[in-house]
Amino acid sequence: MSPQQKIAAAKASFRNLDSPFPPPVAMRTDRGKKVLERAAYALDFYGLLHSHAVTQDDAFLLDAIAELSLEHLDQIMSWYRYTMLIEGINNVFNGLQVIYHLITSGNKKLRLAMLTSPSVAEAVIAVGISTVGFYQPQDLSSQFLEVVQACVWHKSSRALLFDGLMALAPTLRQKFIHRTVKLIGFVGTSIQRASPGEYVIQTHIEYLVGLRDIFEQLADDWRLLLCLREERYLLKLTAFILHQYPKVRRLSPQPDKDFPLQLTTNLIWMTFRSATQQRIHAPAAVHQLVAGGLLTEAIRCLHRVTNPCSLGALTTMLHTTSAYMAWSKRVANAVNAVMKSLDPGIVKSLEDRSHPDNESWLQFSNLVGLCSDSDKTPHSVVVNCQNLMHIDSGPQRGGSESVENVKTCSGCRSLVYCSERCQEEDWANLHRFEWESLQDSRRGLVKEKIWPPWYTRIRAMQLISGVIWSFRKSRQTRLFQEVALVDMSPSSTVQDLVHIIGIFSWGGQAVQSVDAYREQVSKFDLWSPTRFEKILDEVKARKLLLYDFPFAFGCSKIHVLCAYKYDEARKSMKTSQVFHLMSFFE
Repeated sequence: MSPQQKIAAAKASFRNLDSPFPPPVAMRTDRGKKVLERAAYALDFYGLLHSHAVTQDDAFLLDAIAELSLEHLDQIMSWYRYTMLIEGINNVFNGLQVIYHLITSGNKKLRLAMLTSPSVAEAVIAVGISTVGFYQPQDLSSQFLEVVQACVWHKSSRALLFDGLMALAPTLRQKFIHRTVKLIGFVGTSIQRASPGEYVIQTHIEYLVGLRDIFEQLADDWRLLLCLREERYLLKLTAFILHQYPKVRRLSPQPDKDFPLQLTTNLIWMTFRSATQQRIHAPAAVHQLVAGGLLTEAIRCLHRVTNPCSLGALTTMLHTTSAYMAWSKRVANAVNAVMKSLDPGIVKSLEDRSHPDNESWLQFSNLVGLCSDSDKTPHSVVVNCQNLMHIDSGPQRGGSESVENVKTCSGCRSLVYCSERCQEEDWANLHRFEWESLQDSRRGLVKEKIWPPWYTRIRAMQLISGVIWSFRKSRQTRLFQEVALVDMSPSSTVQDLVHIIGIFSWGGQAVQSVDAYREQVSKFDLWSPTRFEKILDEVKARKLLLYDFPFAFGCSKIHVLCAYKYDEARKSMKTSQVFHLMSFFE
C-alpha cells in the first residue's frame, strides 16, 4: 500500500470518530459496542500509521500525518481521552505515545495546535489519573515527564491544564500530583539501570531539568502547591539531587570534567530558590530542604568551592535559611541539629580567616547561636515599642513586655506597641494621619501582591527585636560608633548621618547622609515620609544616633531604622538604650 493510499484509508476511518461517545449504560448494548469498536479501529490504524512513519523516518508520510492530525485534532484527542478513561495498558500507552510524538515533532504548527487545544490537556490529565502502572513499560514514564514539562512550560497549555485539574474532584487532583511526584523515583531508577554513555548522561540531565520545570510551575498555584506538599515532594526531590543524581557520574568516562563541583552547587541553589519562592509556604519548604540534607551538602560545598558565583549562591542560601530560623521553630530545630552533626574539621577550616567565605560562615554561626538562646524562652519576646513618645520613659513603660501584652494596630498590622496606652498615644499624635494616607495606597499594593501579609510583619517585628537586643549586647557597638565618628565630615554632626550596618545580610558598614538615605529607601514598601520627618525632628532635639540594619528575610530584605541614646558622660554606647522606630521591606 502506497503512502497516499494509507493516508486516504486513515481519512476514511476518521468518519467513525464523528459518532458521540456512548454512555456507560450503552456500553452493554450491541450498538454501543459497535460505536466503540469502530472508533478504536480508527485510533489503532492512526496510531500504527504514525508509529510506522516515525520508525521509518518517512518525511512525506510524517508531513501528511501532521496535516491529517491538524484537521481532526479535537476528534482524535477526545476519543483517546475517552478510551484511556475506560482503562487498559494499551489504551493509555497508545494515547500517550501519540501525544508525545505530536508534541515533540519538528512541525511547529502542529506543536502549537497541540499546546493550545483543550482536548490535549484533558487527554494528558486522563493519563495522569489512570490506574495503569508507569514502570511497565518504562517509556511511559519518560514520555509522560516530557509531555507534562511541555504543557506546564507553555503559557496557554499551562492555563488549560490547571483549569482541567481544578475541575477535578480533590482525590483525582491529588492522584495526578502523586503520579507526577513519582517521576522522581522513575528518574532515580533509570540512573541505576543505565549503561555508560554520553547520550545517557544528556538524557538524565534533561530529565532533571524537566522535573525542575514541572515542580516550579505547579507550585505557582497555591491549590496545587498544597497537593505537592502533601506528597512531600521537596523532601523527595532533595534526596534525589543529593544521593541519587550524583550516581550519574559513574556513567561518564571523565566525571570531574562532566560534573564539576560548580554543577553540584547550582543544583543545590536551584532547589533552594524554587522552594523559597512559595510565599507563605516557604518556612515549611525550607524545613523539608534542611531535613533532606540540603544545608549539610551546602556547607560541605562551601568548604571546597572557590568559584565566586557558587560562593555567592551558597552564602545567600545560608543567609536566607537563617532568616527563616528566627520565626519558624521547626526550621530552627532542623538547622541546630545540622550544626551539631557537622564534621569538626569542616567547622575548623571555615573558621580560618584565610578561607574566602569566612565572614559569611561566622555570621551564619552567630545567628544560629542567637536562635538557640531565644528558644529557651519561646513564649516571651522582647518588644520594641514604636511609639515615638516612648523614648522619654524607656522600655519599661506599660509594664511587662511579654508577648501577651503586645498591642498592634488593627488596621495596618505593621506597628507594634508595648501597651495599649502607647498605641492610643501614637494614634492621636501621628499614626491616625498615616493610616488615612495608607488606605489609598494599600488597595494598589494588595492588587499588585506586594503588600506583605500581616503575620509576616508581626513575625518580622519579633525577629527585629531579637536582632536589636543582640546588637545592643554586642562588644562591637563601641567600634561601630567610633567608625561613625571618624567617617563623618568635620562640618557634620552625628544627627546628620545614618550608620548602615549589614551584619545580618552582607558584610561591611557604611555611613550616609540623611538626604542620601531618604532618597534610597523612599521607594521601599511600608515607607512613611511623615513618620521619618517626625523621627528626624526627635533625633535632632534629643541628640540621638540613627542606625539602619538591613538583613535578609525570606526572599526579601528588611530595613530596621533604630535610634540610640548616646551616653555622653561615659563616651560609649555600652549603657545606652536602643529604640526601634521604623521598618520597611526592600
